Amino acid sequence: MSVARNVLIRLAAKRYAMALGPQLLKGYGASEFYTPHQIRAAAHRSKLPSRYLKIGYAAFLSLDEFLSIVGGASASDYEALRALYRRYLPSGAPDAFAPAPVNAYVAQSSGL
Repeated sequence: MSVARNVLIRLAAKRYAMALGPQLLKGYGASEFYTPHQIRAAAHRSKLPSRYLKIGYAAFLSLDEFLSIVGGASASDYEALRALYRRYLPSGAPDAFAPAPVNAYVAQSSGL
């Protein structure tokens, strides 16, 4: 990988880490994983470079779905892109945008 390409992918990863998760949460609610369509749409709304969409796919798709969407990718590509994405997450940002657990007090008082 050339130095210039390495710099560009790191810049893209930083932009994806700052914008994609919050945009997915805002548009689709909390979830551990999102669909490829949701990821593409959120990246577009955030004006993220589509050339690096595989970063978003790695961050928010399961390994199997990532491999089926990104042609020629391997499990090591998936892990490397996820690590790159997480490296640039803002401090205090959730690692995943999964729904919060049920509050036991609320569940008990409402009969859940």
